[in-house]
Amino acid sequence: MFSLQDKLARAEAFLERENARDDAIARSRPAWWNVGKIVLGLLCLARSVAVASGASWAGAYALAALLFAGGAYLAYEGARLLIEKRGDAAQ
Repeated sequence: MFSLQDKLARAEAFLERENARDDAIARSRPAWWNVGKIVLGLLCLARSVAVASGASWAGAYALAALLFAGGAYLAYEGARLLIEKRGDAAQ
Protein backbone atom coordinates (compact mmCIF):
# COMPACT_ATOMS: atom_id res chain seq x y z
CA MET A 1 0.00 0.00 0.00
CA PHE A 2 1.22 3.48 -0.79
CA SER A 3 2.15 5.75 2.05
CA LEU A 4 1.06 9.34 2.24
CA GLN A 5 4.53 10.53 1.24
CA ASP A 6 4.46 8.38 -1.90
CA LYS A 7 1.07 9.76 -2.88
CA LEU A 8 2.23 13.32 -2.30
CA ALA A 9 5.40 12.71 -4.32
CA ARG A 10 3.36 11.30 -7.21
CA ALA A 11 0.96 14.23 -7.09
CA GLU A 12 3.85 16.70 -7.01
CA ALA A 13 5.54 15.01 -9.97
CA PHE A 14 2.26 15.12 -11.92
CA LEU A 15 1.81 18.83 -11.19
CA GLU A 16 5.39 19.59 -12.23
CA ARG A 17 4.86 17.75 -15.54
CA GLU A 18 1.62 19.63 -16.19
CA ASN A 19 3.21 22.98 -15.35
CA ALA A 20 6.13 22.28 -17.67
CA ARG A 21 3.71 21.31 -20.45
CA ASP A 22 1.62 24.44 -19.92
CA ASP A 23 4.73 26.64 -19.91
CA ALA A 24 5.92 25.08 -23.17
CA ILE A 25 2.53 25.72 -24.77
CA ALA A 26 2.51 29.34 -23.55
CA ARG A 27 6.02 29.95 -24.92
CA SER A 28 5.15 28.49 -28.31
CA ARG A 29 2.21 30.86 -28.90
CA PRO A 30 2.80 33.70 -31.40
CA ALA A 31 3.53 37.27 -30.27
CA TRP A 32 0.09 38.54 -31.33
CA TRP A 33 -1.45 36.15 -28.80
CA ASN A 34 0.47 37.81 -25.97
CA VAL A 35 -0.37 41.29 -27.27
CA GLY A 36 -4.03 40.29 -27.32
CA LYS A 37 -3.69 39.05 -23.75
CA ILE A 38 -2.26 42.42 -22.70
CA VAL A 39 -5.05 44.32 -24.46
CA LEU A 40 -7.73 42.11 -22.89
CA GLY A 41 -6.11 42.61 -19.49
CA LEU A 42 -6.13 46.38 -19.91
CA LEU A 43 -9.77 46.29 -20.99
CA CYS A 44 -10.63 44.29 -17.86
CA LEU A 45 -8.75 46.82 -15.73
CA ALA A 46 -10.64 49.70 -17.32
CA ARG A 47 -13.96 47.91 -16.87
CA SER A 48 -13.18 47.26 -13.20
CA VAL A 49 -12.65 50.99 -12.66
CA ALA A 50 -15.92 51.76 -14.43
CA VAL A 51 -17.83 49.20 -12.38
CA ALA A 52 -16.33 50.40 -9.10
CA SER A 53 -16.99 54.07 -9.84
CA GLY A 54 -20.67 53.49 -10.56
CA ALA A 55 -21.31 50.82 -7.94
CA SER A 56 -24.66 51.01 -6.22
CA TRP A 57 -24.58 47.64 -4.48
CA ALA A 58 -21.96 45.66 -2.58
CA GLY A 59 -21.63 42.93 -5.21
CA ALA A 60 -20.40 45.47 -7.75
CA TYR A 61 -17.32 46.06 -5.64
CA ALA A 62 -16.63 42.32 -5.60
CA LEU A 63 -17.07 42.20 -9.37
CA ALA A 64 -14.73 45.16 -9.76
CA ALA A 65 -12.11 43.45 -7.60
CA LEU A 66 -12.43 40.25 -9.63
CA LEU A 67 -12.12 42.12 -12.92
CA PHE A 68 -9.13 44.05 -11.60
CA ALA A 69 -7.33 40.91 -10.44
CA GLY A 70 -8.05 39.07 -13.70
CA GLY A 71 -7.02 42.02 -15.83
CA ALA A 72 -3.81 42.55 -13.89
CA TYR A 73 -2.94 38.87 -14.26
CA LEU A 74 -3.63 38.83 -18.00
CA ALA A 75 -1.62 42.00 -18.61
CA TYR A 76 1.29 40.80 -16.48
CA GLU A 77 1.39 37.30 -17.97
CA GLY A 78 1.17 38.59 -21.55
CA ALA A 79 3.92 41.15 -20.96
CA ARG A 80 6.15 38.61 -19.22
CA LEU A 81 5.84 36.10 -22.05
CA LEU A 82 6.34 38.80 -24.68
CA ILE A 83 9.52 40.01 -22.95
CA GLU A 84 10.78 36.41 -22.66
CA LYS A 85 10.10 35.81 -26.34
CA ARG A 86 11.88 39.05 -27.26
CA GLY A 87 14.87 38.10 -25.09
CA ASP A 88 15.05 34.65 -26.71
CA ALA A 89 14.97 36.20 -30.19
CA ALA A 90 17.82 38.59 -29.32
CA GLN A 91 20.14 35.75 -28.36
